[in-house]
Amino acid sequence: MRIHNYFPCKFRCYEYLIVKMANDYNITLAIFEVLGGVSLFLYGISRVTKSLEDLAGVSLKLIITKLTKSRFRGFAIGLTVALSLQSSRAVILMLIAFANSGLLALREAVSIILGAAIGSTLTVQLLAFRIHSWAPAMLLVGYVIGAVTRSNKVKDAGRALFSFGLVFLGLHLITIGASPLVEEDFFPAAIDFFQQTPFFAAAFAALLTLLLQSSTATLGLLLTLAFNGVIGIEVAVPFVIGANIGSCGMAFIGTRGGNIRGTRIAWTELTARLTTGVIMLLLMRYYTDLARFLTDDPARGIAHLHTMFAVSSTVLFIPFSSLLARLIEKIIPEPQKKAIFAPNYLDDNALSNPPVALGSTAREILREGDIVLSMMDDIMVAFSKSDRELLSKIIQRDDQVDILQEAITAYLTKLAESELSPDESQTELELLTFALELEHIADVISKDIARHVEKRLDEGYYFSDEGFGEIKKFHRLVSSLLRTALDAITLRDKALARKIIQETKNIIEEQRGLNRSHIERLHAGIKFSVETSTIHLDLLTDLTRIAVHVSHIGYAILGKV
Repeated sequence: MRIHNYFPCKFRCYEYLIVKMANDYNITLAIFEVLGGVSLFLYGISRVTKSLEDLAGVSLKLIITKLTKSRFRGFAIGLTVALSLQSSRAVILMLIAFANSGLLALREAVSIILGAAIGSTLTVQLLAFRIHSWAPAMLLVGYVIGAVTRSNKVKDAGRALFSFGLVFLGLHLITIGASPLVEEDFFPAAIDFFQQTPFFAAAFAALLTLLLQSSTATLGLLLTLAFNGVIGIEVAVPFVIGANIGSCGMAFIGTRGGNIRGTRIAWTELTARLTTGVIMLLLMRYYTDLARFLTDDPARGIAHLHTMFAVSSTVLFIPFSSLLARLIEKIIPEPQKKAIFAPNYLDDNALSNPPVALGSTAREILREGDIVLSMMDDIMVAFSKSDRELLSKIIQRDDQVDILQEAITAYLTKLAESELSPDESQTELELLTFALELEHIADVISKDIARHVEKRLDEGYYFSDEGFGEIKKFHRLVSSLLRTALDAITLRDKALARKIIQETKNIIEEQRGLNRSHIERLHAGIKFSVETSTIHLDLLTDLTRIAVHVSHIGYAILGKV
């Protein structure tokens, strides 16, 4: 009887252990499924942004070229670019890079920040539509488009669609993995705690967003809870607030290594979102009622709350954008400027966004070009007037050109370590060529032509009127060619590039003619021509060398590098 009673008890113990082990195994698998889904989701989001950045070149140009003092145009630009990139973080990091480079004033940035916040809510709205089952189709179509087409733009569109497929697939894995987890006792207790303490719910969502570096990821996790019926609209409000505030952390991370102008952008975004969050928390009941009025679906309600946050922030601050900018500038004043020559537009924070980094580099190259052009103009003044002080300043400017060229080369080398599209790689090569050729021109001026000026200062020799007139005329031709090259760099005008190459050929032919004229004066026995013969011919040769370096800029614009 004892043996008979013993075995059923033992079997029941084994059965309990087997069930417990199976349950633990299922929970472990579910956790890995959720974490794997989160990883796939985050990777998909990053790839979506990268693909859309490559595709939306026009939108990126808009934000650079169409900025005005109109707050409504700034809002429209922010909205357009965020819709194109589906990442307010990408837009904010662009604004920080522009501000650090001096391309953007804070008062112009405020309305762009507000517009970007609304534009970036589209992804969450799409996620709430429960279209996870379309993820395989997106992956297939995106892959096929990228594989069969030769157009870079179409390839970028295919990559974007493929990346969206990864996002939806990741969300689907999170939803499946969360199903057994939400049945555990922990979840109802946690939800009840956060419902009773909305401040802690917002703080938790903000910390999670900082950890994941994506408010979309936090809201995506919130949507999966709504899909599983664990969370309702009224509980979601503080989480939505926290996710929006936590996303400001990425902006502060992006200001590292920048200047005070970029930091102001980050503080402006935080001020707007924090103020909106406090107001939304105080009026939580009304936001909940409005979301319920718009939809009965908790997931759709969460997406609407996210959009309401962005719209509320815009309504609150766009009428006072200039006032907010002045307030931030007063709280965070400009530091004392140090009299050290350095690049103005090369911002390491922009390296994660190649179009912005390339645009900033082009601006720095134009700054380098302006210095070289001033050297070109002033060297003839110093030569004509025998001005030793001006010559000294010209030589000092060559040091500035060297600093810029070295900084530009190092910056573009760092950028080349990123994943660049074929067009971006070509542009990077062209910019390297521009910077190097301008530095070569500066060297010819400061080392070769300057040596002739020093010799004239020391020995006091003179040129014949006819000979010196030819030199000045030839200098004007080469100087005009350099100006045309700087215009061509700005406009990337291939017609101007071809003109530069043809003009260089004409200048080379002109030099031959001037050499013949000088030799004729030597044969005529003109005194000054005999005394300055070597310097005269060397000057013409040096100016021609400058023209050849300028022609290399033209070839680079034509893609021949």
